[in-house]
Amino acid sequence: MGRGLQHARAEQQRAVADVERWSVAVAQGVAAVEAAERADVEDPSDLDAVGQAAARAQASLAAARRAQTRSVARLREARRAVLVAEARDEDAAAKSAERLSEEHAAKVRALVGQLLEIDGVTYVPEVDDGVPEWQREPRPVAVSRGAVLGVEARRRRVRAGVLRHVAGQGRLPNDAEWRELGVMTWVEDPHGLGMVPESVTEYLAALAGV
Repeated sequence: MGRGLQHARAEQQRAVADVERWSVAVAQGVAAVEAAERADVEDPSDLDAVGQAAARAQASLAAARRAQTRSVARLREARRAVLVAEARDEDAAAKSAERLSEEHAAKVRALVGQLLEIDGVTYVPEVDDGVPEWQREPRPVAVSRGAVLGVEARRRRVRAGVLRHVAGQGRLPNDAEWRELGVMTWVEDPHGLGMVPESVTEYLAALAGV
């Protein structure tokens, strides 16, 4: 986790605490107003004091509600900032995976070139066990390390794009927008492939609830 994301999450925690603090203040203000409105007056001379107390309670409640509204807006912005910071982390992870993939591919090309020079044929790993292809049992497909690195780089790039999209639009991409991110939703499941960060799901749930 980068420092930017750490800072953004710390700001979000402070914003959550601020919302909770002002929510308590509003609840206390509501109780104070209700108590002032229920106050019994035994002497007409007390009417002015009771009215002033009720007015102060109403003013305090209104101020608390304004502060609560500001704190909720701050929390929403803090949550959005977390997504943006996480997108930067995903970009960095994708760049690292792409670099490793390129380095790995260069090593493989060099070794394959040596094998071609030595043996005179293109090297393809295979075991000839004498069994005709049509009689073979289905075999697991071996996935090269280079392919794994390439898949991880792509996944990280897509995750970064999803984070930025949700931060800006407040919703997941539609089919056309997924295509812009390089994902064909009719053959790929972005959720199942880990292309939708958990923080996005949490953000959208919080956005709907706040």
